[in-house]
Amino acid sequence: MMDTSTPKRAPIQSFRDLTVYQRAQSLMRDVHALVIGFPDHEKYGLTDQMRRASKSVGGLIAEGWGLRSSAKEFKNYLRRALGSANEMEAHLDTARVLEYIAADLAERLIREYRELGGQLVRLAENWKTYDRPSSIVHPLPSAPNRREGPKR
Repeated sequence: MMDTSTPKRAPIQSFRDLTVYQRAQSLMRDVHALVIGFPDHEKYGLTDQMRRASKSVGGLIAEGWGLRSSAKEFKNYLRRALGSANEMEAHLDTARVLEYIAADLAERLIREYRELGGQLVRLAENWKTYDRPSSIVHPLPSAPNRREGPKR
């Protein structure tokens, strides 16, 4: 009889193996490629805020992973990462309203950040299971063209 069960997943050795971290890094790269085309007067405004917030998500996941022996600390970092993901949604709304990015691209990235937020919530709820094999490692996709947006 043939085994039709779910394929074995690679064990999680570090925060880099978490799908949520990989997704955060992919989105961060997309955001950095996108803001290059923003007006110069936004360099120290929206551009800087978006770059910082997009970097913060992955950084907080990594920092929290190192403190996962304490449920309270780990969940606190995941909540902060969720806050940064929510901040990115607001910044993407702003970029769309100011017509720095196309509406369809803004909506797609907002949807991705919402999904990332859901992953963070699930990780916070099920964090004890993440020291066991529970995540498939996916390579990061290439950075988007500003006009085309992220390839998904």
